[in-house]
Amino acid sequence: MRRFSFKKLVRDKIPDDTARNGGKAMVKILNDAEYLSELNKKLVEEVEELSRDGKVDSSELADVYEILDAIKKVLKITDGQIEQERRAKAEAKGIFEKRLYIEYQEVPETFPFISYYEKNPDKYPEIKE
Repeated sequence: MRRFSFKKLVRDKIPDDTARNGGKAMVKILNDAEYLSELNKKLVEEVEELSRDGKVDSSELADVYEILDAIKKVLKITDGQIEQERRAKAEAKGIFEKRLYIEYQEVPETFPFISYYEKNPDKYPEIKE
């Protein structure tokens, strides 16, 4: 029998499906910290798959929702709490309705977020002229 490394969080029925098809899945149960870490990895994986071909697939979007629900459950966060945060951010920063895309920003040395930009050069590389 051939062996393939998985090393990732899977849906609950996957090991049973493997067994039904003549295979064997070596499974471990994650503790809360491991589970949350793997959920975060899975979320990134699913978001990347969501638009892999340049089009949104409702099946992949459903996977993202499933993972978000699991994360909420682990963190004991309610939909009401999330909605309250969403509204507060919408009020303070706006939403994404206008489809604004910033190519770059020119900011003074006193700009409130300049230290954040400097600490994250991979995300916000400084343009040297």
